Order: sequence, then structure tokens, then C-alpha cells
Amino acid sequence: MFNRRHFWLRSRLRFRGFGLCGHLSLWQSLWHKGGQGRWTTKTTEITFGWLLGLLGGSFVMLHLNPTQGWWRGGLQLATWLQALVRAEVLTPPSDPNRWLLVGVGLVTWVCFLAGSRSLTQTLGAIYQGQPVPSLAWGRRLIPWVITVMLLAMVAIAVGLVTGPVDAPEPERWGWLIGLGRWIAAAGVLGLGLGLIYRLSPGHWVPGTPLLPGTVLTITGWLLVQGLSRWGIQRLVELANYGLLLGLGVGLVGLYSLVLLMLVGAQVNVLTRSSGPGAGHRFGRRRPPPPSFDSFKINR
Repeated sequence: MFNRRHFWLRSRLRFRGFGLCGHLSLWQSLWHKGGQGRWTTKTTEITFGWLLGLLGGSFVMLHLNPTQGWWRGGLQLATWLQALVRAEVLTPPSDPNRWLLVGVGLVTWVCFLAGSRSLTQTLGAIYQGQPVPSLAWGRRLIPWVITVMLLAMVAIAVGLVTGPVDAPEPERWGWLIGLGRWIAAAGVLGLGLGLIYRLSPGHWVPGTPLLPGTVLTITGWLLVQGLSRWGIQRLVELANYGLLLGLGVGLVGLYSLVLLMLVGAQVNVLTRSSGPGAGHRFGRRRPPPPSFDSFKINR
């Protein structure tokens, strides 16, 4: 009887981070931490930097027109962004201006790096409870590593979803192959997100989980993307908004991804706080037990 009750208590504590619905204290703590850490402001900064980087990188990719390796995924992402903003599809010049591409590439890298640095600082503050300045050279290189890793992961995921360019579409098991591609792409993005969570804080607390926040971020972003696509189709049936609609959906998708990354990091911290052996739940400490002196009767 004791073992069964002990197993039930440990299971409830272990999987409490996944049962997000119904825990009012969790949502209250997330709302409080979000307001205290100014998540909306930080999310806007990161989204703006990454959006400029995506637009500049798309310009460079469309002019370079790579066809091999994971660069092909970057080209497909650039083509998708071009179609999203309803830009006119033009054939890139055979001899583009190299200096122009180098300048746009440098500006693109600076925008990506600024967004990644703000993301790293915000995630580090979430995991450590307070902003910690990055004084060591190793910590200053973390945003560079995260930027390269993010670009590579996104290019690989896009390449997995779209598949080879000249490959024929299978007729019999096409839906199964497409589902497998989406699962593989989600796995690649989840791996990259877990590495970002692990590398962002300067001091990693042992026992902090990575899976709850990663699953929440990927699932929530896919849900937002599905709703955005469904909303686009409904709006296109009513009117053609063109550039405004494309930019709006792109901003909503990117903003929701960044915000969900911050929420997922906080969920990891709260899940660690409510795990077995922790002395507090969702960041609220238990009161200390009464001391022996409080039971004395003063005569």
C-alpha cells in the first residue's frame, strides 16, 4: 500500500509539467514572470531583428541560387518568404553585384546576431532568476553559436519538409512520407531548441528538464501556424490583402515562436521547482516548519 501511494505521488509530481491545463497557479506564475521580465518587449526586439535578418538573407539566397547541401533548404525558405510577401518573382541576374551581396549579408548577420543575443540574455535571466552580464569570452560567443545553429536547423527542417526538388511525388504512400518528413523536421527543431535552452544560461542547475518546454514550444507553434494558414485561406476567399496579409501572418508566426520559446523556458524552470524533492511549488516556497522554541510556554 505504501509503495503504491509513493509511486502515485512521484508520478503526479513528475508529469505535472505536462498537465498544463487546470493548474491555475502555473498560469498565474507564468503571467507574473512574463510581466516581471518584460517578455513582450524582449519578444518584439528579437522578432524585429530576426525579421530583418530573414528578409536580407532571402535577398542573398535568391541571388546566389545555391542548389546543393543544406543551402538548398535556405533557398526554399527564401522562395517561400518571397511568395509570402507576394513579391514579384524575377529571375536573378547571372552576374550579381558581389559587393552588394556582401553588404546585405553583413547587415543580415548583424540583425540575426542582435536577436540571438537578446534571446540568450532573456533565457539566461529566466533560468538564473536575474540578468547576468556575459563577461567571459566564452559567453560572448554563445549568441554566435546559437545564430549559426538556428540557421542550420531551420534550413535542414525546411529541406526535410519540402524534399528534393526533382524527386517525383509518390502516389501510394505520399501522405505517409509527408508525415514522416514533418515528424523529422519537428525533431530537428526540437533538438535545436533543446540545445538553445541548454547553452543560454551561464550556470546550469542540475535536474532542470528540457522536454516540457521544448514540446510546448514546438506544439504551440505548429498550432499557431495551422490556424494562421486556415485564417489565410478564409481571408483570401473574402478579399486579396496581398502584402499586408503576408507580412501580418509572418509576423504573427515569428512573434509567437519567440514568445513560446520564453514560455517554454519558464515552464522548464517551474517543472524543476515542482519536481520530486523540491521544497516549493511553481516558485512559491513552503513555510519553514515550526521550531521547538515556539512550543515552549513562557511562565
